Amino acid sequence: MARRIGTSLKRYEFDNTTAGGVVEFSSFEASQAHERKQALQKVIANIGYLVFVVGVLGLGGAVGVLIANSQ
Repeated sequence: MARRIGTSLKRYEFDNTTAGGVVEFSSFEASQAHERKQALQKVIANIGYLVFVVGVLGLGGAVGVLIANSQ
């Protein structure tokens, strides 16, 4: 989900970047919406990383307990 949002943000920036490297928006509200989407994308990505790390550590801990109990 974070990747999909990030890709859409990058596509918008690519399509609306001027020769000077500035992203143009049709209105102030559009720029605010773009910033909110960027913040949402970062939050979703961080939650995804956290869930992944907790899952890996939890699985590693479970395997360690199983190995310790089998001996």
